[in-house]
Amino acid sequence: MTDDELAFIRAAIAEPDEDTIRLAYADWLDEQGDAVAASRAEFVRLQVRRSRLDVFDPERTNLLEQETACLQKHKRDWNGRVHRYLTRAKFPGKVDARRGLIRGWNYHRGMIARVTAPAEALTTHPDLMFALGPVAHLHLATWPAAGWEPQVVRQLAEPLSRLKIVSFAGATWTHPPLSVASLEPFAQVPLLDLRAVTVDRITLELLARTWSGVTSPIVLYRATVTTTRTERWGGRAYQVQDSRLEVRVIDPHKKWDALRLEFADLTGEVLSPVPYQGTRR
Repeated sequence: MTDDELAFIRAAIAEPDEDTIRLAYADWLDEQGDAVAASRAEFVRLQVRRSRLDVFDPERTNLLEQETACLQKHKRDWNGRVHRYLTRAKFPGKVDARRGLIRGWNYHRGMIARVTAPAEALTTHPDLMFALGPVAHLHLATWPAAGWEPQVVRQLAEPLSRLKIVSFAGATWTHPPLSVASLEPFAQVPLLDLRAVTVDRITLELLARTWSGVTSPIVLYRATVTTTRTERWGGRAYQVQDSRLEVRVIDPHKKWDALRLEFADLTGEVLSPVPYQGTRR
């Protein structure tokens, strides 16, 4: 990535909701006169156009198909440029889908908006990670991590304030124990997505802390729901239990209905309204 391109990225980071910057970036890409840059320009315009439509607009499907085709065709070239940038930034060998400090990224409105990384990257290389683009979704691939200290994350108030979603995967909540209090540094993030981890044993504590404002105002998680049905066999009735995972939302300030559409636009996942968990203490 050139200095001019990095200038566009920094401008988008400073004003993440401003499409004019992204469209100017697309125009600049066209001016470079090569096929890779032209494909990026097309992709930027497609994503910006789709983001301006209502999440249920039927035209979104067609635009998404065009984006997907463009991404599949050119992703190797685009990602290669990011890899070279990270290498020049003294980050060689750290980009790897399974064990790297940066494990992947996704695009939204034409720029990198979702970064997958272990918690270690958040505490050791935050400047580089958040410089990749106007990152709005941080996917923490491991938790906890060696060297993790909540007080370190508290020093990241400015980049964390730009995030809209923090999602967790690969976390072990019981071995070793993970206190809900360790999520406090993410209190300013609008949405914590815990659906990829098991939170059954700490659901009540999580609910209490969410109501009190210690954690994010909205928390998504999966709860095990057990139902009982009656089956007859050989003239006798038997009680059979069925278990399923159900998405729940802790939303004390009733913001999920408004955030749900923004969540769908950013992640590509349209979640139906989900049940609220419990009542306030």
